[in-house]
Amino acid sequence: MDSIIVFLDLLNKYSSLILVLATVIYVIFTYILSRETTKLREVETTPFISLHFDITFPAVSHSKIIIKNIGKAPAYNISFDVDEKYMGLFNGYTFKNSISYFAPNQEFHILAEGFSKLNEKGYENIPITVNYQSKDKRVMSDTFNLEWKYLAYYEKDNIDGINKALEDIKKEITTLNKTVKEKDYLVTTKLKILELEKTEMYLKFIFSNGYLGKIHNDKISKLGISKIEQTYVDNGDLLDYSNHMKFTAEEIYHKLIFLEKKGHYNA
Repeated sequence: MDSIIVFLDLLNKYSSLILVLATVIYVIFTYILSRETTKLREVETTPFISLHFDITFPAVSHSKIIIKNIGKAPAYNISFDVDEKYMGLFNGYTFKNSISYFAPNQEFHILAEGFSKLNEKGYENIPITVNYQSKDKRVMSDTFNLEWKYLAYYEKDNIDGINKALEDIKKEITTLNKTVKEKDYLVTTKLKILELEKTEMYLKFIFSNGYLGKIHNDKISKLGISKIEQTYVDNGDLLDYSNHMKFTAEEIYHKLIFLEKKGHYNA
């Protein structure tokens, strides 16, 4: 009995200290959790533009540069800084045009001189700086030193491969030009199209956020679609095989919202 009384006395004596220690530990863990949550939120809302050579491109006389948003959020007001002496290396592309909107996973390609010609010119790499913004106006700038000496390539040109790449790049640039036009809608986190229902009167979209959107068949051009019968859901996005164009779920979602607000074309 005496030992219990002694224990209770000690507990009462040091209860304030125990409470202080518990409070300190709680504050520390709360701070750590808050910091990790902030980092996670930044990752989810931050774009990242990547530039690299396509090592699968089967040609010597030309190489292909891939510019892609590998982040989880759209990038805005993209511009490029490239030294004037490198401008003649990109098959006529000048990097002068800015891009107002670049969706997650969106990419386009640029044809450049072959690696052997780049070596002949004495360049070890091509530095390209990309400037862009996030939705909340955070400004980012990344410099990529494109190197090629570690890359392996074929000994003979594949002319068919070059021609095909040129056609693919042409289609990608056409898609890009449509995407970067000023958009009168807001941008959310990455969506997916779960289902596309085709009827005689309209197209019906079911999105991963629960939104159901409809548009009359004779107005599908407002979404950038050419032929209903050749339009399918591809990995959560929309693919129109008739013109080889792919639209992100976000693009289709916000276009439907825009048309619905305007009171036109939405079924």
